[in-house]
Amino acid sequence: RMVFLHHSVGKGLLEEGNLRDSLRQMSIVVKGMTYGDSIGQYTDMCNWLPKFQSDMKSIFQFQNHPNVYYADSRANDIIMFKSCFPNSDIGADGTEPGDPLSSKRTLADYKAVFAGLAGEIRKYPNTLFIYMTFPPLVPLETTPESARRARAFNVWLKDEFFPTYRRESGLNNFVMFDLFDVLADQDNVLKEEYRNANPRDSHPNGPANREAARRFMEYFRPVLTAWQSKTSPQPVK
Repeated sequence: RMVFLHHSVGKGLLEEGNLRDSLRQMSIVVKGMTYGDSIGQYTDMCNWLPKFQSDMKSIFQFQNHPNVYYADSRANDIIMFKSCFPNSDIGADGTEPGDPLSSKRTLADYKAVFAGLAGEIRKYPNTLFIYMTFPPLVPLETTPESARRARAFNVWLKDEFFPTYRRESGLNNFVMFDLFDVLADQDNVLKEEYRNANPRDSHPNGPANREAARRFMEYFRPVLTAWQSKTSPQPVK
């Protein structure tokens, strides 16, 4: 059982990209925790640490949209979460160590979010957590500097944060799928072929959703196999 915390881009992946059906073919039921759910309503970067500190029991027990929860000891096995594309507009580098609760979009604050998440996710070694990076923006909705920072943050996650997490925790329960990299061009904005007709609409189009879902499944299959070989999910206590 997978819970996916997302907004409209996630819906596009699940439905237009057929990700829901692809996961079902692997006997994985995915449930979207999204707009209209008390926990899924807000998915900006500054929202993740409070959710993982206070709402994990509800996330584990989430059954259906909106706000329906398992009444017994069943639990969700896989937690995937993603912020939407406005979070790609990282306006400044910020000052270390950053504030994980700040609504300002800075590299330092984003890094502080993941420093906090590392401590929370280590508490659940038998659950697989997948962070899906936020998608890129169209050129009219960002600046070259902000788009560069978005890429730099995801590179930092891939090259520094996640290897450090695995080394220090000894766990393979926290991984990353780089949706930004799939959808962004060399200028770190949404590829032209993946844009809608409205030049200010950063929602990926149908071809983008299908390609991203295909690439996710290629990524996910070996990740799931590696995780299952080392862990046995347990119900919520």
